[in-house]
Amino acid sequence: EVVNQSRVFIENHFKNNIITVEKHFPGQGSATKDTHLGIADVTDTYKKEELFPYQKLNDEGLLNAVMAAHIINKKIDNRYPATLSKIFLQDILRDQMGFKGVIISDDMQMAAISNNYKFDEAVIMAVNAGVDIIYMFNNSPSGYDKDIAYKVRDTIFNAVKENKIEEKRIIESYNRILNLKKQ
Repeated sequence: EVVNQSRVFIENHFKNNIITVEKHFPGQGSATKDTHLGIADVTDTYKKEELFPYQKLNDEGLLNAVMAAHIINKKIDNRYPATLSKIFLQDILRDQMGFKGVIISDDMQMAAISNNYKFDEAVIMAVNAGVDIIYMFNNSPSGYDKDIAYKVRDTIFNAVKENKIEEKRIIESYNRILNLKKQ
C-alpha cells in the first residue's frame, strides 16, 4: 500500500516537474521517539520490510532523492544514526539497493544530532557517510543564525583542505545534485 500510494504521489509530481524527496530512510515507522528531541533507537522495533518501499520505488526509477533519518539500529550500525552511517547510506542504500540519486540529511540541528555531536563533527561525518545535501533548518534552541549556511560551507571547505573529507566526495555530490536539477 505504501508503494502504491507513493507511486501515485511521485508520478503526479513528476508530471508537474516537481522533485520529490522520500523520507525517512531506512524507515522511521517503528520509531517510538521523536528525533527532534533525541536519537530514536529502533533496534528492537525495526523490521526489514521498512526498506521495501525504497527498494521497489528505486527499481521503478521513481526515487530521485532520499532523506536520511536520525534513527539508530544497533543490529545494523551499533555506533551511528543512519544520517551519519556509511553502513546505512553506502552499504545498504547505494550498494545493496542501487540508489544513484541525492541523499539529503534531515535537519542537523535536531536534538538527535546536535545533542550528541559537535557541529563540525556532524557535518563532516554526514558528508563522509554519503549525504549530498546538508539540511540546517535554523531552528536551534540557541536561536536563528543568519550565517548557518556559510558555517556549513566553511566546515566542508576546511575539512577538504585538512583531508577530513576527500575532494572526490564533493565532486560526487555535486554531480548527483546537478543531474537531479537537469531532470
